This record gives sequence, structure tokens and C-alpha cells, in this order.
Amino acid sequence: MTAAWGNCLTVDKPKTVRNIHVMLHRALADAKSWKYIVDNPASAATPPRVTRKKRPVWNPQQASQFMAHARHDRFYALFRLELTTGQRRGEICGVRWPSIDLDQGRQSIHESRVVVDGYAQDGQVKTDDSARQNSLDPETVQALSDWKTIQDAEREFFDIDYTDTDLVFTWEDGRPVHPDSIRERFKRLAAEAGLPEIRFYDLRHTYVTGALAAGISPKVVSERVGHADVAFTLKTYSHVLPGMDQDAAVRGADYLLGGTGPHPIADPES
Repeated sequence: MTAAWGNCLTVDKPKTVRNIHVMLHRALADAKSWKYIVDNPASAATPPRVTRKKRPVWNPQQASQFMAHARHDRFYALFRLELTTGQRRGEICGVRWPSIDLDQGRQSIHESRVVVDGYAQDGQVKTDDSARQNSLDPETVQALSDWKTIQDAEREFFDIDYTDTDLVFTWEDGRPVHPDSIRERFKRLAAEAGLPEIRFYDLRHTYVTGALAAGISPKVVSERVGHADVAFTLKTYSHVLPGMDQDAAVRGADYLLGGTGPHPIADPES
């Protein structure tokens, strides 16, 4: 086992090796529970550590610059929804109108549109923890409402030739949008706006980083983006937290003590 593990290390990236270890460990754990083997040999293996890289994100000025440039793009509402909720690409491409309540300003996230062998297909969200309900800000609600008006007009124009799927983001004739098309469209718009190159998925990281920097509770942020638990959020975005801690110290003291400044220490003999 050790020799085989060493060979893996020479040809695979650390993250790939860890993923293989997880897969083998689970398979061998099943074999042990079924009495095929006495012990799980993968338990004795130590996979390599994976160094977490700081994820590239846009700052608020860059995010606003992108949205200003994309103002008249067909998928403006999609990009705004992404930057204000941090959804996974599959989640935002798979959102349907019944899951959005424009009156209450809320979205239920439980469906996804994933790519398998180059083809897009409908599915469920990544895990049970990923299913969630998010509140939407008024401007995003308005953007979605405006987009719905456009889509309804297209549905009427194409009539029986319209592909009605209830998907929020579609082409003019109702055909579902491919997640890869959104990725490429985002890349082109960002380049036209003269912005630093990031992946579409990095808009998710941009949202989380911005939300944490704005002082939103890590637990709330974690729930909004569908992380398994807040510990994952804190570990992944720990580089954002030091300044938040200082801000929390000042705001907490100001709230509790009225921001009256330091008090002199009483003389114990007085």
C-alpha cells in the first residue's frame, strides 16, 4: 500500500491524491462492513496536505464596473443574482420561476443544471445542505421582474414555437441556456469592461468575501451559499476575517459602552 501510494504522489496533484484516498477509503469501509475484509488499509495511509490558495475575487468597485458594463446584456439579471447570492453556476442556470417569490423577495434553491460530457442536464443541488432559501435585495428583485417582462413578451411572440420550461434564464425562444455559454459570456463581458480575469465561479467567492467584509455573520453567509457548515466558510475565507475581528471589537464596545472612550483605572486607596 505504501509503495503504491508513493507512486501516486509522483504522478498526481495533492488534491487528486486526496480525492482518490477518500474514494478508496469509502469503498474499503463498505467492504469491511460487508465482512469482505477485516481491516480498512486506507485508514493507515496519510494523503498529502492540500495548500489552500487565496481565491481571486473582484473588489466592490470592480463588481460594480462589471454590472454597469453588463447593464444591457440579456443576462444582466443572472449576473446580478449571482453577485448578490453567490450561487453555484449550476444552481443559477437551473433556477425556475416557481422557486422565486418576487412579492416576498425570496428564492428557493433546490435545483441545478449541470454539465455531463459536454451536455447540460437538470438535476438537484449538490447536497442536502445546499438546498436553501435566500432573501433577495430590492434591486435584484426589480432586475428579475424586468427580465420576466421581457421573457413573457418573447413567449407571446414565439407562441407555439416557444420552449416553455419554467427556467428563469433562457434564450429568446425559451431554450435552456447552457452553463458553459454563461461562463463564456461572462468571460467576454469582463474582458470588454477591462477587468482582471476571474472565472465565473469566482463570482461566488467575490460574494462571500464581500459579504464577510461587510460585516455579515459568517453563519448567515455560510447558509446563504449552501456550505456544509460555518467552519468550512471560516477556514476557506480566513484571510478576510482579521479586519472583521477588529471591527467587531470596536462596534461591540461602542454598542455596550456607548463609545465613551477609555475610563481611568480607579485608585485602589481612594
